[in-house]
Amino acid sequence: MIGPDAVLVRSGTALDTAPPPAPVEILGIRVLTEDGDERGTVRDIAFDPVTGRVEKLCTALGDIPGDRLVGLGDYALVVRTG
Repeated sequence: MIGPDAVLVRSGTALDTAPPPAPVEILGIRVLTEDGDERGTVRDIAFDPVTGRVEKLCTALGDIPGDRLVGLGDYALVVRTG
């Protein structure tokens, strides 16, 4: 069916009804290397205004280039050892 504001399509497959993951507060989160070494806590993050990529992580122990970012979880932000 086509309406003025939407298109309705009948399908034999169900849509994914799982709720989106909860947001993680990144400021103040612990920073660890892949080896488990402490690198402080996140104080700020610099993003490229055009691409949205992380340029650098500003931590309590100094800046870390954004290309070293490995992942973010509930417990810590993980960066490659450099």
